[in-house]
Amino acid sequence: MRFQPKYLLIPVLIAIGTILWSYEVFGQVMAPPDQGMSNVGSMETGIGTDGANSGSGTPANAVRFQANDSLIVRLLNGRKAFLFGTAKITHSTGTLLAGKINMNLDSTTVEARGSSLQDSLTMPVLTMGEDEIKSNRILFNYKTEKGKFEDAQVNVSDGLLIGAKIKNVNKSEVFIQDGIYSTCPPDYLYYYLEAKQMKVVDEEEIFFTNARLYVLDIPYPFVLPFGYVPAQMDKKRSGLLTPTYVFDAQASKGIGLHNLGWFQYINDYVTTTLSADVFTSGTYYANNSTQYRLADRFSGAITLGYSRDQGLEPTDPDFSTQINKSIGIRHQQTISPYASISANVNLRTADFFNQNSFNIEDRAQTSSTSRIAYNYRDPEGLFSFSTNASMVQNFFTNSTSLDGPGFTFSTKTLSPFKPSGSGSNAKWYESITLRYNNNFDSNFDYRPIDADTASIGFIDAFLSPSQYREATGTNDYIQLGLKQSANLTVGKIIDSPYINSSVGVQLNEYWYPSSINKRFDPETNQVITDKVNGFVAGRDFSSSLSLSTTLYGTSTKKKVRLVLP
Repeated sequence: MRFQPKYLLIPVLIAIGTILWSYEVFGQVMAPPDQGMSNVGSMETGIGTDGANSGSGTPANAVRFQANDSLIVRLLNGRKAFLFGTAKITHSTGTLLAGKINMNLDSTTVEARGSSLQDSLTMPVLTMGEDEIKSNRILFNYKTEKGKFEDAQVNVSDGLLIGAKIKNVNKSEVFIQDGIYSTCPPDYLYYYLEAKQMKVVDEEEIFFTNARLYVLDIPYPFVLPFGYVPAQMDKKRSGLLTPTYVFDAQASKGIGLHNLGWFQYINDYVTTTLSADVFTSGTYYANNSTQYRLADRFSGAITLGYSRDQGLEPTDPDFSTQINKSIGIRHQQTISPYASISANVNLRTADFFNQNSFNIEDRAQTSSTSRIAYNYRDPEGLFSFSTNASMVQNFFTNSTSLDGPGFTFSTKTLSPFKPSGSGSNAKWYESITLRYNNNFDSNFDYRPIDADTASIGFIDAFLSPSQYREATGTNDYIQLGLKQSANLTVGKIIDSPYINSSVGVQLNEYWYPSSINKRFDPETNQVITDKVNGFVAGRDFSSSLSLSTTLYGTSTKKKVRLVLP
């Protein structure tokens, strides 16, 4: 059989067509891998998504991709790429790492998955600037920056978001279905907030609906219908406080959260904080603290505390419920250059710190002190006035002592006969000085007979004299009185340039609303003390005389100076 040349043309044409088709379908470009990628079987290429050019031959908005295992680029019927084995895509939008990536360059979309469900090292990770999203499956459009994420983790400031399905509709809004928000590390979610739906705005604000708090995967028995959590917070922004996990009171309260609450920035002058400690036994502590300040004029804070402590189970033999309260007021104010007011009030029940404070110094306190004071000084220095009140609670003896309110008024030292000019021949009456002051004091001293089991509290005893007598067994209810003093001093009673002389007289007067009358009873051979209600006044006086001089002398050996009073 004779060979025909025309039969050779057919396989040659088939071979040429196969080569051209293979180049178009499986065209691959070999290039050095990026730093940090494996050198074994690594391939990299770049394809532009628009017509712009950066001037170096590479499109300004190019998509660069590479893979350690294999990389397939199909240019027939659309531009598509398939990356396997530690795949990486880099674009001006961000960077995508995954075990497997399918990319459609015409629609600017990518789909990323892990190499397998069990391989957590190849889980897709999308990084855009400082933001990072981890997900089992990512569908993302790198041109519009819209995407869908399944079983994803999103890092936000001061917290972490985990969602079964996440979708970002634009650069500033992200929707989450079946989401979890927590400030714990992702591997140790001691506590978290689980919500049916969440919305993140500008990576700073988180809105949620139908949320429930979980501690160690144990749900708390209340549901928040809606809520709001700013993910970033500074001194001029409201937001959720970061709670801490409490486990050192499991035997008495169970496990719980400390400092769970909200910080509210009202304006540059007022802020408030509402926080709570909650435990699985039902024990809780609520606290509200409001701070205020106006430049250098005044500043202060008001703190309110309320707690309900109980055992683990109502069936426990030592189960009990205890209520504790506290109020604190701190205020500093400069009314004028001549007047100021200050207050530091601390009122609480005996076991308040013992049950609610984590500070060992607070728990060791056995007393509480409160004080309020007001001071005024006349601009010309003619007089001064002050009033104050102080109270000391002693929780060890269950006693309370209230001193005040009291006030003090005093005038400056007056010289009514002193001439305006100074002279060496001053008369004795020109040295006369006068001074007046008064002082009002009040005291309420509450010391119950049964210190440990007293059923009448300090407030009840203060408001009712009969209950005070029942609790203390005495009639010394409120003690008060006024003392006023007048001083007269003559500075020169002997007209001599060598002798300093003065005489002084002080007159004191006392006012009381009641008095004590003591009498002897011959039948009982005892002294009986009776308290007589009604105004009574008492007076006393004192006088003084002072003479002094100074002697100077010399000796042949040394100088001697003698001073004789």
